[in-house]
Amino acid sequence: MTGFRAICTMCHHLMHFGRAKMLASEGHLDLEAVVEHFMRVNGVSRAEFDAHQTEAFATWRERSKHQWQTDLGEWAELVSEDTA
Repeated sequence: MTGFRAICTMCHHLMHFGRAKMLASEGHLDLEAVVEHFMRVNGVSRAEFDAHQTEAFATWRERSKHQWQTDLGEWAELVSEDTA
């Protein structure tokens, strides 16, 4: 994986949906609002969201089998070691 992009807070929760589920279970996030945002932005149904979620978690499980390194390239100097 390479690069990064600026996204809104709701889309960030979608990119880290497992964490979003944890936040919702602790009462810190309205998970349904996050799902509704995904459906609105992408023009899809709940069934299409559910299919996307299933595929995304399968991809996450596969990628989690590997050890990853973070290389921020030219942006590295802007990030402290403990946040990278």
